[in-house]
Amino acid sequence: MRPIGALNTEERKYEFYAPKPSEPTILVSDDRGDTWHLATTGDFLQTE
Repeated sequence: MRPIGALNTEERKYEFYAPKPSEPTILVSDDRGDTWHLATTGDFLQTE
C-alpha cells in the first residue's frame, strides 16, 4: 500500500516539482555559516 500522493497513484495530495538538470554547485562559508558563496577553485587550494 502506498501513501496518498505517492508516485503511482491517480490522486496526488501535494504538488510535485521536478527541477531541470543543472551543473552541480557547492556552497562554502568562511565564517561558520553566517554568509555563504559559491565555491571557486581557490576554496579548494591547500594553504599552509
